[in-house]
Amino acid sequence: MCQNSFNLNSFFLNEYEKVFTSSLSNNPHYKEIIELLSLSGSLSRFALLNKLKLKSGGGISKVINDLLLCGFIGKLSPYNLSQNSKASLLGIADNYLQFYFRFIKPITNKIIQGDYSQDPSRAVDRNALDQFLSYSFERYCRRNSHHIASILGFPSIKYESGTYFERGNISKGPGYQWDLVFDRADKVLTLCEIKYSKGPVGVNIIKEYEDRLDKIPIQSKKSIQRVLISVNGATEQLINKNYFDRIITLEDLFAI
Repeated sequence: MCQNSFNLNSFFLNEYEKVFTSSLSNNPHYKEIIELLSLSGSLSRFALLNKLKLKSGGGISKVINDLLLCGFIGKLSPYNLSQNSKASLLGIADNYLQFYFRFIKPITNKIIQGDYSQDPSRAVDRNALDQFLSYSFERYCRRNSHHIASILGFPSIKYESGTYFERGNISKGPGYQWDLVFDRADKVLTLCEIKYSKGPVGVNIIKEYEDRLDKIPIQSKKSIQRVLISVNGATEQLINKNYFDRIITLEDLFAI
């Protein structure tokens, strides 16, 4: 990956521009939206158009829909709301574009100058990579929620699943997010905390989980199933607390 990203004329260095000299070359707003989202992160449709100084209409709606259909951007909505809800957020969804904007574009000049030709791995900031992998792991789990439902033993029960978030404001206080929620027909609300970490997750996660649990407004008249999804599992101390009903590891996710 480093050889193909951080050397002059490497594949991933040059691939980005090719995207906008082919099928997306007929409208400059395609590139403008992608690059704005790379800088701003997730934005509502209203905020996106406001930053671009554009009015909502058929033309820009087609551009956004094209980017959604191509998979370059994605729409994140609380699972219990419509995809067209005003609470929906737009963000870059394509794995290559996420990697390009996080690791390649900021150091393009140095790559062209050959600064990393002897050791391309020097171009990667390890802390930034850990953060990138953390977000990637969350997205992987949401895309494979059906598999997680099978691991937890309720694939045949009807459910709605996805993320759940509340944006912060003066009246509500700080925002918060549940990485993955299963709202089940059997009156159970499965709340999954997804953690990518180098080591096992420790007991500190309990307070973090409880703080958000107190805020979620959709738990009335439902039993709560507490689930931790962690690449490297949990410490013995956390396991002995018996706080989580189930702890899912990377080994569980990839088990055949």
